[in-house]
Amino acid sequence: MHKQLRRKYPHAIGKRLITGVVFAIIAVALMVDVLSVFSTLSINLTYDKNMIEGIIDFTERNIDSDDLYECIKTGKMSSKFRDSRAMLDEIVETHDIHYLYLILPVDDGKEGEMMEIMNGVTTERLRRDPNARATLGKLNGAGFSPTIIRTVLNFIGKNDEILYFTNRSSYGIDYTGLKTIYSSKGEPVCVIGVDISIESMIEKLLRFQIWMFSSLALLLIVAQRIIYMWLRKSVIVPMERIERSAVDIAEKFHTSTVPEEIIFKNPNIHTGDELESLSTAIMTMSDEMKTYMTKLLFETAERERITYELNIAATIQNDLLPKIFPHLNNCSEVEFFASMHPAKEVGGDFYDYFMIDPDHMGLVIADVSGKGISAALYMVISKTLLKSEAQSGKSPEEVLRNVNNRLCENSTSEMFVTVWLGILDIRTGVLTASNAGHEFPIICHKGGKFELYRDKHWFVLGGMEGMEYKEYTIRLEPGCVMLFYTDGLPEANDANGELYGIDRVLELLNEKVETDPERIVNKTNEAVNKYVGDADQFDDITMLCIRLNELKK
Repeated sequence: MHKQLRRKYPHAIGKRLITGVVFAIIAVALMVDVLSVFSTLSINLTYDKNMIEGIIDFTERNIDSDDLYECIKTGKMSSKFRDSRAMLDEIVETHDIHYLYLILPVDDGKEGEMMEIMNGVTTERLRRDPNARATLGKLNGAGFSPTIIRTVLNFIGKNDEILYFTNRSSYGIDYTGLKTIYSSKGEPVCVIGVDISIESMIEKLLRFQIWMFSSLALLLIVAQRIIYMWLRKSVIVPMERIERSAVDIAEKFHTSTVPEEIIFKNPNIHTGDELESLSTAIMTMSDEMKTYMTKLLFETAERERITYELNIAATIQNDLLPKIFPHLNNCSEVEFFASMHPAKEVGGDFYDYFMIDPDHMGLVIADVSGKGISAALYMVISKTLLKSEAQSGKSPEEVLRNVNNRLCENSTSEMFVTVWLGILDIRTGVLTASNAGHEFPIICHKGGKFELYRDKHWFVLGGMEGMEYKEYTIRLEPGCVMLFYTDGLPEANDANGELYGIDRVLELLNEKVETDPERIVNKTNEAVNKYVGDADQFDDITMLCIRLNELKK
């Protein structure tokens, strides 16, 4: 158990928590990066669009369109033409654009040929390529992409707005803006075009991404370290201390049964949150468990003491019942057997048989109301009084009357006892008896069957002072058998609550008539136990069986 409690878990909650936070930060960083890419791309496109618009507007306002128209017709460059070309050179030199040009579709040339009127060229480009500058009147259709050619042919003179599109050529991928320049008479002169390299834009975007990734990586490392330290201090370490404390508590309870020896390690969590509440709850629970253990040990010891005393009481009660079988004091005329099975450790049923004088024998079976210790104490008193009164030579009715009055004296327990009392004259076989609210006896004459002897019932003993009782007589012949029992026998119930019943008792006894008292009692007990099964015993079950063997001579 200890190894299971203290084992290291490969997926501890602290590791999972920190891993989850790191992945969350990475996910957020990637989302921010993706958003920044789209945002930067959108910003750059907007910026490039505005720059194209500004360059075209500036160029359009500073070029003399009528002079330009004349230069195109004559094929000769004027001073204004050269000034305009120099202006284009300056714009290209000072702005981050790929190409700035004026072009015109040529109708009398080959289809799709284009005249490049002028272009802006940087000093560096001229140094590398002296032929980079456009020549007025020279057809240069091969230098433009089919997209530019088709667009210019469909666009020139048909729209006053700037046309924006993406253009792929041998020079790369450009973001292009085109606008028609008109003469003062409203005739289209040429088309001004501005190309901004998308590849350059992507290169700048990549540089931005590298910077973003570097910054985010550094931020991630710093944030991860800060969050790790915070989580470890405020969550992981308190949880580990709570776990160690809980394991310590479990081990202490497992290894020690003495509450005074159990001292818990207080995790001392002061985080001001649920962890502190959990720590306090664990310590409160452990203290309450110690208190409960102390109480449990006391109660266990008390139960053991009570059990021990009950066992002694059961032994004493059992010793009070006569077990001289099958004959009493060498009185072979009568044969006995009896049994008592209390519902609890001790019960309220009892039986008794004793010699009153050499010729008379007393027989008693009784059932005290209730069960347990109180019934057992009442049983001892009742048994003692009944035997004492009967052995004084009184008749059954006198015995019951006197015992009833004695039990009612100063009694506040509201307990009572049902009694069947008989005095047998072993010389004549005459049985004089009286019934104080007890069960009917069962009798079997020699050669006959078992049947109820429905005697008259009088009031129970201990219920009301001054009650009168009457007696009756039965003549028993040798071979006659009588069975006396308490109500626990017919009222024994199975798991469904169905009672065994007196009819089943008679049916059992008459299946194969036995006259041996011991066999009768044992057979009846076995049948009842089988019928009850696993159901709890509800009441004490007591039986006393006698057989008159012969009359005393």
